[in-house]
Amino acid sequence: MTLLIEDHAIIGNNATAALLGRSGSFDWLCFPRFDSAACFVAPLGSPDNGHWSSTPKAARPKVTRRYSEGTLVLETEFSVPEGSAVLIDCMHRRGGHQDVIRIVRGIRGRVPMQMELSLRFDYGTVIPWVTRLEDNRLCAVAGPDQIVFGTRVALRGEDLKTRADFEIEEGQTVPFALTWSHSFGTLPSPPDAAAVVENVTDGGRTSRASKPSTDSMPKRLCVL
Repeated sequence: MTLLIEDHAIIGNNATAALLGRSGSFDWLCFPRFDSAACFVAPLGSPDNGHWSSTPKAARPKVTRRYSEGTLVLETEFSVPEGSAVLIDCMHRRGGHQDVIRIVRGIRGRVPMQMELSLRFDYGTVIPWVTRLEDNRLCAVAGPDQIVFGTRVALRGEDLKTRADFEIEEGQTVPFALTWSHSFGTLPSPPDAAAVVENVTDGGRTSRASKPSTDSMPKRLCVL
């Protein structure tokens, strides 16, 4: 079922942004700018019009969400009878390349997970041509747009979508990286997911700390 807009959180990189549902799904994402044509457009139709989800296989997991303090690093925690796991999501830019990073981290027990990636460019109307690179990443191309998707879990293609099944244990992490670039440019190198999350988190907190406190700013009297 398509979620309501108020069921979504937002992350971004100062050039574009993504909407993430409580279900752990990227439902809206456009590259390379806010006004560019989207490749995930589930809120305008259905998940078949483009999304990227990572969810427990158990039905009706308990979901809690929060931002890492002072940042747009989103943490979505799922609790199921087998245990609990958290999705850590953020966005980053590397010159002309833009990264969407997801880290799945085990908190308690052992949680069976499922992932589905459905790329649909130009507002859900264009299905990209997908190939597998030598380093086992997937490369999806449609006109001037190119998205490279990498993870260490086994991926399979079904019904014009990419799917995976995996389990996450307490203390274990599984990284995913989705990188956009122009199809006529250089192929992006694989990002270090953990380093990206750390840089984005530290950068956000540093930026927040560098802003002057309103308590210390001089008060001005305006007479009309």
